[in-house]
Amino acid sequence: DDADQLDVEALFERVIALMDAASADRSSPISWRDDDEHTLRLYAGFLAPTANVPGLDVVELPAISVASVVRRGAVADMNEAHQFIARWAEAHDHMRSLQLGRWRELYLEASDTDYSDWLTEVQLELADT
Repeated sequence: DDADQLDVEALFERVIALMDAASADRSSPISWRDDDEHTLRLYAGFLAPTANVPGLDVVELPAISVASVVRRGAVADMNEAHQFIARWAEAHDHMRSLQLGRWRELYLEASDTDYSDWLTEVQLELADT
């Protein structure tokens, strides 16, 4: 929702500031979240940073099976892709995946500054059944 998006944007602004201060290369932004009934954890970063960045932790995301969709459009409308995958997961007996709420967004093209025309892969981690 809009509150989640604002939190992700704030995280990216902080990450970018720290990376720029360390002269670290930034490519392929990624965000992910773990969302259970008690806690929402938001993460933001970049794939394969080329420098050690003070104030940031390097996290290796595990290789997983995902349901995904690639979309082009405004970041503000990203929820449509999430809803599409959620409907697919419901129809294909992946309710546990939805309950675990482990989503990723990989920003494949993110060059405009008004967030209106991004190419994004939205992923839902598929839980073992």
